[in-house]
This record gives sequence, C-alpha cells and structure tokens, in this order.
Amino acid sequence: IKDRCGQGFCLLNNVAIAAKYALLQHAAAVRRVAIIDWDLHHGNGTEEIVRSWGCDNVLYASLHGAEQFFYPETGTALQLDPTLVNVPLAR
Repeated sequence: IKDRCGQGFCLLNNVAIAAKYALLQHAAAVRRVAIIDWDLHHGNGTEEIVRSWGCDNVLYASLHGAEQFFYPETGTALQLDPTLVNVPLAR
C-alpha cells in the first residue's frame, strides 16, 4: 500500500493545491506548472496527487535521498518520464 498513499507531510499538499489552483483559476496566464521537490525524502504523496490528475501540463520532479530502508522506501529508481522525474541520490 505504501506506493499508493502519502506517508508523511504529503497528505494535504500545499504545492499540489497551489499548482491546481493556478491552472484552473489563471488558465489564460498559466498553461504549465513544474513542481520541483528537492528534499531528503521522496515526495510520494505529491507524486501520487499529480499522477492522479492524468494531465500533461504538470511536471513533478523529486530529487531525494535513497538508501536501503530509507523512509518512505519509494522513488528508489531513476525515473525519467515526460511529466515525472525521480532522481534518487546516494548518501
């Protein structure tokens, strides 16, 4: 289940809410949004929220620590997709 739900501070995600708000309320000026998450932990909650929208105008990129048994034990492989980038960093 850990790959299908946020496990930290991503349960009510301010950056995802702000990105969606900008796209909906300011559509004439905001056509694309990039969320760059540079943090110790993988933002799996943000990733799931953005992925659930199924749109191609939001990029989520996470640069995070990734070691064996490192919380939340997600985003452990390099992933380069058009709207999703995960870069696990060794210690």
